[in-house]
Amino acid sequence: MTQEPIPQSKPTGSNMPWEESLRPAPDAPPRLWRLIALFWAAAVLLGLVHAWFGRYFVVSDIISYLDIADAYRLGDWHGAMNAYWSPLFCWLLSFCMLALQPSPYSEFPVVSFLALLIYLATLGCFHFFLSQLLRFYRTRTGDTTTAGEVRLPDWAWVMLGYSLFLWSSAQLIAWEIPPDMCVAAVVYLACGLLLRIRSGPAGWGTFALLGVVLGFGYLAKQAMFPLGFVFLGVSLFCRRAPRNMVKPMLAALGCFALVSAPFIVALSRATGRLTFGEAGRLNYAWHVNRVSIPHWQGGPPGSGKPKHPPRKISDDPPIYEFAAPIRGTYPLWLDPFYWYDGVQLHFDLWQQIRAFYGAALVYYDIFFGAASGLLAGFFILWSLRSGWARPRDAAYLELLIPALAAFGMYSLVHTEERYVGAFVVLLCLGAFSSLQWHASQVSEKCLTRVVIAAVLPILAATLVSTMREERDAAKCCAGNLAWEVASGLEKMGVRPGDRVALIGQGADASWARPARVRIVADTGAWDGYRFWTADPSVRDRAIKTFAGAGAEAIVAEDSNMEALPANWQRIGATNDYVYLLSK
Repeated sequence: MTQEPIPQSKPTGSNMPWEESLRPAPDAPPRLWRLIALFWAAAVLLGLVHAWFGRYFVVSDIISYLDIADAYRLGDWHGAMNAYWSPLFCWLLSFCMLALQPSPYSEFPVVSFLALLIYLATLGCFHFFLSQLLRFYRTRTGDTTTAGEVRLPDWAWVMLGYSLFLWSSAQLIAWEIPPDMCVAAVVYLACGLLLRIRSGPAGWGTFALLGVVLGFGYLAKQAMFPLGFVFLGVSLFCRRAPRNMVKPMLAALGCFALVSAPFIVALSRATGRLTFGEAGRLNYAWHVNRVSIPHWQGGPPGSGKPKHPPRKISDDPPIYEFAAPIRGTYPLWLDPFYWYDGVQLHFDLWQQIRAFYGAALVYYDIFFGAASGLLAGFFILWSLRSGWARPRDAAYLELLIPALAAFGMYSLVHTEERYVGAFVVLLCLGAFSSLQWHASQVSEKCLTRVVIAAVLPILAATLVSTMREERDAAKCCAGNLAWEVASGLEKMGVRPGDRVALIGQGADASWARPARVRIVADTGAWDGYRFWTADPSVRDRAIKTFAGAGAEAIVAEDSNMEALPANWQRIGATNDYVYLLSK
């Protein structure tokens, strides 16, 4: 059916992007609404299931975010300024904790509830993005129909888009670290705004909103600061008359600076150097230059020396103390910038090749794993194509350029699936949108069948994998294990604010947060097994060293002992043990 061409009226500042943006075209068939409602129901159900079964589970990064959120809530601005952890999720956590006032037992479920809200907001942002993509192609249908070309119908785009969203959210980003989901929301919203600019008249208000969205993207994660300029650069080519882009671009840049600059200024003053964040530098040092984590004492050659490293107070067993000046549940992971101040980055060709190789493995697993069916479907459609779609008739440049920029940026440093989850969606949709077919060679029904055959495996794999993961989580995390350890320690006399030493590394000691204790020393590479199998004289020496460091208790995690050494007590029904030093 022939649609109306693009309106030729001049853009006005009143044409804002939220007008008619969250729904299909007025003449959309009821089955399209039903398909969208079905995907929304599946997405919400998956989010609820994950939030419920994962309500007592948090990854190590969340502990640092909670500590920083406490600093914001209590007005400790010095402790709140952090060069590694981005502030947006900390602000959201601080607001939730202030509004709900959860007990230590309920704190992790509140984090899970907030993660669910962020996921649902991301779902809404994706719907906005997909609606703009559909609207863009509906405005071009008239031109392509007269030329004898066919494109994917709306409901094929809906199936493709929502299947990719569910897969990337559940299997790539995986909900555990909400800041990555915040980035996904920003990416979808920004791409939706770019498509709206391409679809028709868009005034400076749309560009201003794009700048605001990208500014919040930087506050969600530092990697979005350079990528923000990529999105702004792409917006330059969304208009047919780039010479008229001065005012809109000034509006976008001004709003981007208005949102991001205050935190950059505050962070630069706190660190004593001009910076928008140190996460990129630290990750390059860790993953490319192979600087040790988290007890860096210097080296390898060319990496500099730490200005204030964690203090190594024993060699056998290795014991590190880090009680001051950084406070928090686990100081080494609360402010990595402080402990790695003095690190020097250097270029090494083989190290860089190794980083590229690691990124290539991640990308291979993504596209040749669960997405292999989707990849096969793309190549089938590619073999049937009549040519590549012209940039003016397709939206693939707005999708491919940011996606490829993100893939390239992360491959230089360190790549994880959760970092690129949203950009995988852009890459796939951009690749499909770059194809066009001639009506004499292939029918719209044939294209739709290929898309369905391509998305069903990835959709089924997502549902099965998610349910299996939640089943396993229900078995291993049936209760609040962190609270069991925390309450057990309290019953044994360990109080909030006490200093605790740890056999092992403290990054994964989630029990320390509800116990409100501070981990001030640990054994680094020595886990519970090595400690318990060591000579008794070595264990005695470790206990005396921990006591000299000011620890009031020693906790050994996951140490399933049949016979307990003297003065060690099992913490409740867990496999953790405690040695009380000053009780």
